[in-house]
Amino acid sequence: MNRHLPKKGPWFRARWFRSAANGFETEQDHDATEAYFEHRIADAERLFIAAVKRAETFGPHSARLATALNNLAELYRVQGEFAQAEPHYWRALTIDEQVLGPDHLDLARDLHNLALLYRAQGRYADAEPLCRRALEIRQKGLPPEHPGTAATLSNLLAIYLAQGKYAQAEPLYRRVLAIKAQRLGPDHPDFASSLDIYAALLRRTRGESEAVRFTGRAALVGHRAVGR
Repeated sequence: MNRHLPKKGPWFRARWFRSAANGFETEQDHDATEAYFEHRIADAERLFIAAVKRAETFGPHSARLATALNNLAELYRVQGEFAQAEPHYWRALTIDEQVLGPDHLDLARDLHNLALLYRAQGRYADAEPLCRRALEIRQKGLPPEHPGTAATLSNLLAIYLAQGKYAQAEPLYRRVLAIKAQRLGPDHPDFASSLDIYAALLRRTRGESEAVRFTGRAALVGHRAVGR
């Protein structure tokens, strides 16, 4: 396995490894997550596999099992072990849809994560419908500015851009910009960077005159940030 690890933090942990059904967390779940963020990858894999085996004792259609499968799949995905991750995602997705229903937020996370896997593999045609469905569920069940909604918007945006679907990407990018402006503030350097990227997209969809407005705005925001 590769040893690339994302940064550590409470929100990041919640993003990568989800708690078991109804907020219940097994000892293996907790220990596996700790092992991962302490760079003990072999221990994390062993513990996530143990969590799956324990969850299987609750039956083949348990939401707890879907959680354990998703967590193991996420471990494999972020380590670049895509072939090992994919079947676990599909099992989790199938269970959650059967047990929790087609509009449940846990199902949206399964769909989003599997779309991330396919996007990383360049399988954009497979990723796109999964991501669109995840976004539909999250838009129904979460506030517009929620990090989960923003993450799926960004994922779908990247999938569109990778396929050259610039017309579909543009409205999504406007929504991402609105969320970033609300969460970070309109003078944040990251917001300025996003404006620059949006300007590049506008050059493809609307021409230079539209793009210039946003490059100028990005420059102004960057100037303010440097002057602080």
